[in-house]
Amino acid sequence: MFTPHEPVAYFTAVLAAHDRHEPVDQINSLAAHLGYLPLALAQAAAYIIDVELTCASYGGLLADRIRKLADLLPEPGALPDDQTATVAATWSLAIERANQIRPAGLAGPMLQLAALLDPNGIPAAVLTRQPALAHLAEHRTPTGTGDTHQLAPVSAEDAVLALRALHRLSLVDHTPEAPHQAVRVHQLIQRATRDTLTPEQCERLALIAADALSVAWPAIERDTALAQALRANTTTLTRTAEDALYRPAPPRGALPNRQ
Repeated sequence: MFTPHEPVAYFTAVLAAHDRHEPVDQINSLAAHLGYLPLALAQAAAYIIDVELTCASYGGLLADRIRKLADLLPEPGALPDDQTATVAATWSLAIERANQIRPAGLAGPMLQLAALLDPNGIPAAVLTRQPALAHLAEHRTPTGTGDTHQLAPVSAEDAVLALRALHRLSLVDHTPEAPHQAVRVHQLIQRATRDTLTPEQCERLALIAADALSVAWPAIERDTALAQALRANTTTLTRTAEDALYRPAPPRGALPNRQ
């Protein structure tokens, strides 16, 4: 966790890099409201820059969102008290914004899939091929814009753009130049995402993730780094949703679109 003087330097540097400047007292106030959590601070900075808000305006949005998210919080004691509400609220604001970035509605289902896999690195092939693309197309998050793209097919390029949207809002770390570990996700973001899923929805998503890993796995393992990454993701998926992987597939149904 940051000490009280560090958030001021962090926010000042990040905002200045985008030609943005905020009063020190407002930065101090927001940092304190975020509990000096590095993850929350990064998401807040990304949102403020992307939406062109002031720190004070973001603080108002955050307070309002915290009041509305009691049903999305983890069970009591699952996370430290000073992290639960803050992480859920900053996550909620960030994913809502990411879903608005074109191709609209794909960031949410992409993050749902990544939430069951290895936080230390997910191969690009797992998230940009079938059945991941089918998942994105089927569970595209409604954005309220009146668009009729719900049933439109999703391409690998669309999937990459969804990852870039998540990266832009500090929900994932997307590094295309490292394809075997192209996507990293903080475990608290994974937890916040999974907490929006019902058990049945999580089970269905686990089967999609398993299929995505299977499709990405080469018939002959010539690339040791890729094989290691796929095994690490398989281990994480098994640990997260083992029961679902050993039961018959549940009926097809929509994953939540509450982001």
